[in-house]
Amino acid sequence: MLLNQQMKRVILKFGKKSILWLSHQRWFVHVWRCCFGIKILHLPAFSLRDFTPAQMIKIPEFQINKHKQNHLFDSFKQTKPMRDDKSPIAVRIIADAVVIAGMPFYISDNKIWIRENFDFDYSELEVHLLFRSAISQFYYTLTDRQVALSARYLQAERAIDKGISLLPAIDNYWHFMFEQAPKILLSEMAGIPDDVPLLLPDNLYHTFYDIVDALNQGKREVICLPALQKSEWLRPKNNKVIKINKLYHIGDISNLITYCKSDFIFTLENYQHHTQCNMVRLMVKKLLDGYNITPKADSKIKLFVKRNSFYRIPQNQEKLEQFFVKHGWIVFEPEKHSFAEQVDICSRASAFFAFRGAALTNALFLPAEAKKIIFWHGSLAQGQLLPAYQEPLIWDILLENAYLLQNAFIPDFAGDGHGTPYLSEKNWQDLQEIISRE
Repeated sequence: MLLNQQMKRVILKFGKKSILWLSHQRWFVHVWRCCFGIKILHLPAFSLRDFTPAQMIKIPEFQINKHKQNHLFDSFKQTKPMRDDKSPIAVRIIADAVVIAGMPFYISDNKIWIRENFDFDYSELEVHLLFRSAISQFYYTLTDRQVALSARYLQAERAIDKGISLLPAIDNYWHFMFEQAPKILLSEMAGIPDDVPLLLPDNLYHTFYDIVDALNQGKREVICLPALQKSEWLRPKNNKVIKINKLYHIGDISNLITYCKSDFIFTLENYQHHTQCNMVRLMVKKLLDGYNITPKADSKIKLFVKRNSFYRIPQNQEKLEQFFVKHGWIVFEPEKHSFAEQVDICSRASAFFAFRGAALTNALFLPAEAKKIIFWHGSLAQGQLLPAYQEPLIWDILLENAYLLQNAFIPDFAGDGHGTPYLSEKNWQDLQEIISRE
């Protein structure tokens, strides 16, 4: 459980005896040690970048010749280019790893190993881990030099001989496709034996397991480990700590810092996002081949991606829907389709409209010639695109014939990555102009 400096203490119980304790109040540690006899282990945190790699995987070249250029409006012209990374991916083997499904860290040899895309200052050891407070709904950061864990916490409920970690997966389509799904193909490239299973949390959206099946094609066993539910974050019902005797960790294809305090990324002066875009292309090809689909635009299929959720609903979505339906577009609600159906529908679209968000991931399966209209919110700060919003540049590399526009919403704070978008009068004019073009 992450803490900020204002929080007093958090006690996390696993079963009747196991206790995870994290606090900035050192006197509280002393009380627990003296009065209850609980031994406190101080586990230093290390990035997996510091761990000797077992193997480095070089991503094959995937030549793409764009026939149509993207249309980046002025909003995105001042940012520095995103790097299409060509560096190899590291595969590391961690012995006797203690894990919790859904958490982006492993415990081994009295150390906490953190994913490569976590960045922290060694002098202060600011460790950024994923845990969301059930009370505040904001990310917190632990800024102590050491992490305090009860010795009993390291006693896992069960043990697994070996596995490939997709355990940091979170319930978000975009993040799963860009952070975890490519590792299924990378495990093959690394020559990891077929008898090593894939390990995933058991609480992901059901279509994510369809993605795993489509990429895995029955080659490996898939084991879903119990993840902490939101209701269990402060009071777990059962011990969900698992020991993996031989854990294969495959590095991320992107340096996007997913699990961090919101304002952290915006303080990085030289942060530049980079992604192994060729790995994304290879994954998309594998999925299309697996479903025996060749993208080909059908002029009758134009998709307006509708958001159905309890938040981030565009203020003028109903007006937008009426606008597109009037022009012969189809309302596309991805959550009402299986993953295979989403791929099939998008592979035949001649036009596609979406706001920045998870559903935009389906743009990967669009025909190259399809017209893509994508809206981001107003995220400019002092004339520069904020680092976390270099994501539009990923799509600039992966897509062609895409129109990336800035909608009228401007976030109140830097960490508001999506917000509640709406279109300005200029947006409506641009939209009318774009869809009227041949």
